[in-house]
Amino acid sequence: MTEIIKCNNCGKECFPYIYKGSNNTYLCGQGWTKGNNACGGNVCFKCGKIETRTEWRKEEDCCRNEVMREREVEMFYQTEKDENDPDRQLKVYYCDEHKEEAKKSPLVWTRADTERIERQKEQKKSEIEEKLNNQKRLFYCQDVYPSASVIEGFRKIEGVEYGCLYFWGKENGRNFNLLVPDTHPVLNNFKYQEKVKNDDGSKSEYTRYNFKKNQFYLVEGVDNLLLEARGPNASQYNVPDSHAKVVGSSDKITITPVDNEGNPEKENPVENKPTDNFSKSTKEIKEFLLQWFQKNSIKSIKLEGDKLVIECINSKKESKEINNQELEKIKSFTEKLGKNELTLSDLEQSNSSSNSPNSNKGLYIGLAVVAVLAVGIIAWLLMRNKKEK
Repeated sequence: MTEIIKCNNCGKECFPYIYKGSNNTYLCGQGWTKGNNACGGNVCFKCGKIETRTEWRKEEDCCRNEVMREREVEMFYQTEKDENDPDRQLKVYYCDEHKEEAKKSPLVWTRADTERIERQKEQKKSEIEEKLNNQKRLFYCQDVYPSASVIEGFRKIEGVEYGCLYFWGKENGRNFNLLVPDTHPVLNNFKYQEKVKNDDGSKSEYTRYNFKKNQFYLVEGVDNLLLEARGPNASQYNVPDSHAKVVGSSDKITITPVDNEGNPEKENPVENKPTDNFSKSTKEIKEFLLQWFQKNSIKSIKLEGDKLVIECINSKKESKEINNQELEKIKSFTEKLGKNELTLSDLEQSNSSSNSPNSNKGLYIGLAVVAVLAVGIIAWLLMRNKKEK
């Protein structure tokens, strides 16, 4: 399963290639055909030079006559290993001045690297199959569901829409996929919405799922579902796509994340599940933000339009587009506090003062005043009663 890598420049998913940027950054390479090379496309990794190249190609016009047309093409590139992860492939551009030197780099991806990765995949597959075979109702997450490749309504079965959500299971030696409907209530625990900024400045909203990569799940309620062949020649193959158990919209099932030993995880894996941000009190919001600051070693944040400028404790500063559920929540909470800038020291001071005994001082004074007034009124009533007698 491939990990999703986001572009360090624009925040978009690096797909289908990851481009190598300076200082070991990851870039998506998009936009170079439109003259936008900010994301690493057609830019020499060594010197940053942009080489615009063209070549003449034989094509057909609208009347199917053969013509020669000049087309823009990419500059020289090669596939290299990531210095931080030798199993990850990166696409790297070089200009004419540096390409011969680049070809001698020890990071160049070779056939031996491809064969090594294939052996690792086969080993991993064998380990997964063994676990699925040894524990009933155990399933394996087959994809990285937060990816943009998740399409609701990817297929229809008897009028019910099923997306790319499926789990790899094994029954009586047969590999199969468990298909769950898009609208099944069990998915609500894992579903959230993410807004993504498009090239034209508009925003699109996508449904994401917080199923962890390389994660096993215990699924209850599917034992009696029929194991169906998914094609005319399915019996000839023993791969998950050849057979399936199809969950109906009204079928009652549960999905529980488990560790590699098959034991249920103690913590809920859903980190980005939507919550009612405006149902929280000011104190709860400040406590949440303080924990978020401390967890991510953040010194201060500042809202600037659709971006969040973050300064870390080590003085590193970066500007992030607010294009995911976590940052949307941070923006929402910050705005509810009536601020566009927050610091760690402010949050710590606010938290310490709210937990201090002095924070209830006003309440105690108010109660004391009420008590004194009550005693005074009672004494006055008693005095008046004595005079009247």
